[in-house]
Amino acid sequence: DIGASRHAFEVGEGYFNQGAVLEHVALYEPTPSGIQEILSLFLDADDCVDGKKNCFSYKGKLEYPPKSAAAAYDLKLTLTGTYRNSKGRILAVPAAPLVLRLQEDGYAPAGPSTVGLWKALTSSPW
Repeated sequence: DIGASRHAFEVGEGYFNQGAVLEHVALYEPTPSGIQEILSLFLDADDCVDGKKNCFSYKGKLEYPPKSAAAAYDLKLTLTGTYRNSKGRILAVPAAPLVLRLQEDGYAPAGPSTVGLWKALTSSPW
């Protein structure tokens, strides 16, 4: 459930490439006009292979905490580790969980301060 009367199904995929691991998750919601993707992100990723020194590795956990009578629930994404930003720098993921709120075109972070991290989580790190 993603709301008081909204439902979605989760599809997870795992990838392995020369020792690096990537786990992708997507949420799809049935609508009157068809199936709509409302979330697509990489929950776990790393590129630490073959003794590489400038690498990142993060793990994530996605939760669906219900909120009484809410039309759409906020999702909670807890991350640990590091990620590579768009400039190639390795940064620590925030200690506080990200709150994902359902927008017109799908789930996105509720706060603007996570734009760089969100871009890294929703783009293939390979």
